[in-house]
Amino acid sequence: MFHSPVLETVLAIVVVLFIFAVLVTCVQEGIATLTRARGKMLEQAINDVLHDKFNKNFAYLLYQHPQIDLLKRKQGDLPSYIDADAFSSALVDLVAAESTETVYVESPDKKKLEKQERFTEAAMQHAPQSMRMETTGDGEPMTRSVDLAQRFWMGTDSMRYSDLKKLLLSFEAGPEGRARSQSAEELKAQIKHWYNSYMDRVTGWYKRLVRRNIFVAATIVALVFNVNMISLSKTIYADSKLRSTLTTMADSLAKDPAPISHMKERLAADTIALKDVNINAIVGTELPIGWKGADADERVRSRTGLGKAFAWIGYFFREHFTLFNILGWALTVLALSLGAPFWFDIMKKIVNVRNAGKTPAN
Repeated sequence: MFHSPVLETVLAIVVVLFIFAVLVTCVQEGIATLTRARGKMLEQAINDVLHDKFNKNFAYLLYQHPQIDLLKRKQGDLPSYIDADAFSSALVDLVAAESTETVYVESPDKKKLEKQERFTEAAMQHAPQSMRMETTGDGEPMTRSVDLAQRFWMGTDSMRYSDLKKLLLSFEAGPEGRARSQSAEELKAQIKHWYNSYMDRVTGWYKRLVRRNIFVAATIVALVFNVNMISLSKTIYADSKLRSTLTTMADSLAKDPAPISHMKERLAADTIALKDVNINAIVGTELPIGWKGADADERVRSRTGLGKAFAWIGYFFREHFTLFNILGWALTVLALSLGAPFWFDIMKKIVNVRNAGKTPAN
């Protein structure tokens, strides 16, 4: 009952779909790497919040901050991930720097210029009275003795009113309302909490982008390998030897603790381009896939270079662009878009059903 040709055919098809779904994942990851999709989306998300047209482009300054700049693999790259600790520390430093300015004053002996860090006039307007009384020998307010959190609030208050300033001011609300006296660590904790919530939304945006890329990758794989779900199902059902090979492979894959990563390694071994991937070698038998007829067509074989590409396109539309094939490719694309984890779970469940009722070994 559990070893009927229909069940074995379904299992065999699921195995093939699992292999090609892993290949689709590899293609999608390749597309994401080439386009730097993850890093660009993260940069755009941060830019939407920190690019303040009324003050400064804090998004640009953030990416130049040492804690963020060191996350790049090489100069010109974009980090694909910025953790909350690095973001909060960099943002606090940048905003706190808005409260100060660098000036050069003459030394007491008037022989050289000395570099000093002073509070800006705008920042001092929002400084507490006690801090205004603490000055250096020449009457300038001291900066080193002021807490980082206080300098952050002074920098925030000195900014022009904008959406970013509203966001920064929202971090002053502690558990008991307004808490300007909070420490730098408490301030960073507030920022980290907001950043993690915002990254949850960015992750959702990226997942939608990945789903779109997976659909594109599935279309490419289905057409490059000519995987037609309808003809594939018919061939597997009619070929008992092919069914047996694929079901045996399913039993082996179901026992693998890391089937997706291991399959990725097998698909990537000794391959440079997508056309070099040998699915038949991985399966161990000849699958009803590929474009075998084009090599035998004289109009394709006699051409070279760009002419051969156009001849192949003509052959494709002339011989294969039929309603039957379009429907088969469409079913394949939809199936592969579901992802390798989905097909592995289905495969494992079917394997468990087939193995139910077996006599356990002594």
